[in-house]
Amino acid sequence: MQLNISSYYENSEIDLPDMQKPILVTSAGRSTIKTLAYFDTIRPAGRRDYQMIFVRKGCIHYKLNGMPPKIAKENSILIYKPFTPQYYTMYLEDKPDIHWVHFTGYDVERIFKELNIPLEHPFTIKKDNISSLYSNIMFELTSKEPYFSEIANSILLQLIYTVCRNHTTNSASKGAAQTDITKIAEYINANYSKELTVAGLSERFNISASWLNRLFRQKYNMSLKSYITATRIEIAKSMLSSSNDINEIAFSVGYNDALYFSRIFHRTTGVSPSQYRKRSRNIVSMPLEEAPWNNKLPKKR
Repeated sequence: MQLNISSYYENSEIDLPDMQKPILVTSAGRSTIKTLAYFDTIRPAGRRDYQMIFVRKGCIHYKLNGMPPKIAKENSILIYKPFTPQYYTMYLEDKPDIHWVHFTGYDVERIFKELNIPLEHPFTIKKDNISSLYSNIMFELTSKEPYFSEIANSILLQLIYTVCRNHTTNSASKGAAQTDITKIAEYINANYSKELTVAGLSERFNISASWLNRLFRQKYNMSLKSYITATRIEIAKSMLSSSNDINEIAFSVGYNDALYFSRIFHRTTGVSPSQYRKRSRNIVSMPLEEAPWNNKLPKKR
């Protein structure tokens, strides 16, 4: 048996994107398992609205953004965007207890972006009054007292801002955030030959992609993706002075396609890898007095 207590804006579940209002709760509920071994939620095409799940107790097993199945533990928030495939499972042995709310509106995307709330992976929050806010939304949708929709929408906004405030990453101090960025930069410097993506690093360090890019621009004056590229190109430059095999160099710095590596190298440095190699070797082999930077050195007397 699955216990699923649900309430809806109308008499039946709707997931239409209502762009007439800034934010609109369409349904809310609480789910747990009593006797079933497991219960699957499978929506291959997703829904046309947002879903925000709070794992109150236990855990759920989920898939998101084409990644392998993972676990969202107790006190986790998991958000599915519109048209994102939804796959999550509750197992009896995990004793799951989850709250969920579906919502839409023309201002939702801006709110999430402004608050830097992660949409690429679950994140942990403090419990605070999260459960009671979900319950209050359900109460308004069930009672349908005058102005129930407006009150439910305002409670949802309070819920979203409370989630943001309690998000451990966003509540970290500026110094801690800078420490996180330093650790991520060190990880990139040590693993430049491996597959590195913004989404992968976001999940690994539990920081939203938009927040990561903002912090990298603040500290390094470039996006995270640009930092990865710059690191790889600098390593490639040092290799070009001693190696003739551009394919090998491309692979060594994380590019499986030498042609693509050459395009990125040219875009970054203004010359091709072979041109850079020839230029650097000519400079190394020529006498000091003939080097192009010699006019900047003090003259011998």
